[in-house]
Amino acid sequence: MSDYVYESGLSTKRRRQRRTAITLLLTALLLFSAFWWAWSYIRTGGESSASASPTSTSTLTPGACADPTTITVNVYNATNRSGLARTAADALTAAGFTVGRVANDPENKSLPGNAEVRFGPAGEPYAVAFREDYGQAVSLAPTERNGTSIDVVLGDTFTGWAPFPETPPC
Repeated sequence: MSDYVYESGLSTKRRRQRRTAITLLLTALLLFSAFWWAWSYIRTGGESSASASPTSTSTLTPGACADPTTITVNVYNATNRSGLARTAADALTAAGFTVGRVANDPENKSLPGNAEVRFGPAGEPYAVAFREDYGQAVSLAPTERNGTSIDVVLGDTFTGWAPFPETPPC
């Protein structure tokens, strides 16, 4: 007798069906995960839970404002759009802010929102005032550093600043 084994097309067909079922299951799982993430993002307004919670007591009194001449702003681009930080920095300079560094995000973070303001303990009043007076869906992110300067990190949905007032809101 021969050692030749005849395999019917049935086993090949079963393997194809099994592969198709696994592919469809993984695709459905991926889509479910994407929709779940999008729904979570929409419900929270794009802010992470860390940036949505108050971090410390602010020394800024209600009704205080961000005088652009007293704030040094570093502008960082967290997107892959070239020149976004320079354009935003030019608009801030035209509004009277002192702009420090303009570069890509040194933390190389992916920022799905509009913008994030990073600040140290001494810069908290400036960050809060900037967000209240000039921010558009800007989240606050405290960091461990010295100085009163703030970093404005532009995210994926940033398209530009709203028109700045002719005079500071002070």
